[in-house]
Amino acid sequence: MPPKKVNRGAHRLNASRSATIDESIASLMVGVDPYSNVPTFTPMPHSSGNHAGSLASTVQKGTNTVPSMNRLPTIKIPPLSQVTPAQAEEEFCHYCCDLVRRPYRHECVDCGAIVCEQAKPRNSGCLLHKSLGDSTSAFICPLCYQRKKGVQLPYVFVGYGLRKQVKMLWPLCVINVSLDSTKDMYIGQTVRINMESHYDAAKSRMLTASVLMRKGAHVAEAKKLTPAANFLERSVEDGMPANTFVILDTHSDELTGHLQHCGGINNPMHTTVGELLTSYLGQPLLGCMSRCSKAAKENNTVKFKLSGAKPWCEITTKSRGGRRGLFMVTCGPAIRQPFHFDEVRKLVCQDTFDFVIGCGGAGTLPTTVASVVRGFLSQCALYGPSDIWAAMCDMLTSNNELLDHTTLVMVYAVEVNGERRVDSRQIAKHSLPYRPFGHEFRACGTSGCQPKSYDFTARTRKNAVHLLCSKCGWRSAKIRFDASNEYFTQLSHDKAPLLFWHHFPPSPALQNIFVSRGKSVLTPVVQQLMGAASGGETGKDERAGKRRRGSSGGIGDEDTMDMN
Repeated sequence: MPPKKVNRGAHRLNASRSATIDESIASLMVGVDPYSNVPTFTPMPHSSGNHAGSLASTVQKGTNTVPSMNRLPTIKIPPLSQVTPAQAEEEFCHYCCDLVRRPYRHECVDCGAIVCEQAKPRNSGCLLHKSLGDSTSAFICPLCYQRKKGVQLPYVFVGYGLRKQVKMLWPLCVINVSLDSTKDMYIGQTVRINMESHYDAAKSRMLTASVLMRKGAHVAEAKKLTPAANFLERSVEDGMPANTFVILDTHSDELTGHLQHCGGINNPMHTTVGELLTSYLGQPLLGCMSRCSKAAKENNTVKFKLSGAKPWCEITTKSRGGRRGLFMVTCGPAIRQPFHFDEVRKLVCQDTFDFVIGCGGAGTLPTTVASVVRGFLSQCALYGPSDIWAAMCDMLTSNNELLDHTTLVMVYAVEVNGERRVDSRQIAKHSLPYRPFGHEFRACGTSGCQPKSYDFTARTRKNAVHLLCSKCGWRSAKIRFDASNEYFTQLSHDKAPLLFWHHFPPSPALQNIFVSRGKSVLTPVVQQLMGAASGGETGKDERAGKRRRGSSGGIGDEDTMDMN
C-alpha cells in the first residue's frame, strides 16, 4: 500500500492517543549512568540549547542530616548523585522516553519539555523528519500549542502523547528470601532479570541479593547481606536514599499461618514473619533500611521548572526514595489467620516496612504470582508513585489474572495531616457461582442453619446477584454487582468492573450483607417440608405459614476469625 500522507498540523488538538493531554501529566525521565560516555552535538539554530534551567532551579527548605552507622566492609559502588534529575531528563524525550541527542533534540521555550525528531524518514521519533524545516524561530512543544486554541502546529507531530508518570532509575535493592530446598527460585530470578533490563543504563544503581533459609544458617546468611547494607548506606550519603524490596518465598502452616524456615516436608519448623525477617536479614540491614526511609522523609528539597512552576509530578527525594516493601509469596493463606495477621500488621505499624502484600487464598504458585510481583515492584521502583494504593489499583486494572485464583491483601501506611496511619484492604474478583464480589459468604437467613462457603450458589439476573443455600433452600435478596455498595468498592467502573476491594479483615456486617439487605424467601419445596414437619396448617394459619420469612441467622463477631 502507498504510504499514508500526513498533513502539516494534522494533530492540532487531542494529539495524545495514550493519555489525556493535561498540564499535570508528567514526562518520562530515565537516569543516566554517571560513567557512561555520552557524546555531545551542536544544537540546532532554533533550539534553546541549554536545558539546565528546566528542573535545575532548586530551593533547599531544610537540611537532611542522618547519623552515620558503623562502617561495614566496603564494596566498590560508584557515586550515585553525579547525575541530577534535571541532567537525566535532558537526554530523554518527554513524549516517547527514547534517548535523544542533538541535533534531533528540541526544547520548548515555554515549559522546557524535550521532544525528539526522526533522524531519517520512517524512523522512530515524535516529530516528522525535517518537518521543522530551516526555521530559526523558538521551538514550542505540542502541549503548549494546544493551549493556544485555533493555532495549528507548524510541524508534523507523529507521537502518541505524554506519559503520565516520570521514570527515574533511583537506587534499588532487591532481596529474595526463600527456602534452601527451593529448586529454581523462579520469582527471585524473574524479578532480577526484569529489573536488570530496566537498569541496564545505570547498573551501579541496583543491587540484588539472595538469602537461603535452612537450619542454623540465619547468622551466616545475614552476614552475606553486608554489601546490601553498605549499598544502602552509600545511597544515603549521596543524597539518593535507595528503595528496598524484600520477596519472601516460603510455605505457611495450615492452622497457625506461621512461615516455614527449615525442616523440609516431613518435619517443618515454623515461626512468625517478624522473627524470621529479623533473624535472616539482620539488624544492620534493617537499620540501614530505616535510615534510608528517614533520610527521604527529612529531605525538604523542592524543584521548579524553568518558568518557576512546579514540575509535572513529584521527582523529589521525599517522594522517590526510602521506600520499603515486603512481598509475602507463601503456599497457603498465611495472612488470613488472625494471630499471624497481627504479626504482619506490626511490621507496618512499627515502621519496619511501608507496605506488605500477601495472598488471601491457596492459589499462590510462583508462575501465578510472579507477574504481579514484577509489575508492582517495577511500578514502585521506577515511577515512584506517591499513593501506593492507587498504584496497586492501576496495575491490577490491566493485569488481574492472579485474582482468578486467589485474593490480594495489602497492608500499607499513609500520611494524613502529618500523622502515620495503617490501613489493610483486600482485592478480589467477582466470580460466579461461588464468589460474588470476590468474597466467600457463610451467612444464611434461616435460623439454625450453619452452612459452609461451598453450600452457597450465586445466581444473577439483570446485573443483580442473590445467594441460594443448598443446605436449607434459603434464597437471599438481590444486590447489584455492577456498582459499588456500602461494603464493596469497584476498582474501576469502566476498566475493571468485576474487581472489588473491601477492608480487611471483613466485618460481621459485611458477612451479613445478603441477610440484612431487603426481602428474603424460602423456596416452595422447603416451605412444604417445613409445613409437613409441623403437622400442617389449615385456612388462614396455612396462608400465614406460606408467607413466613426465615429469621435472620447471621454471623456474629465470634464467626469472623477465619477472615474469608
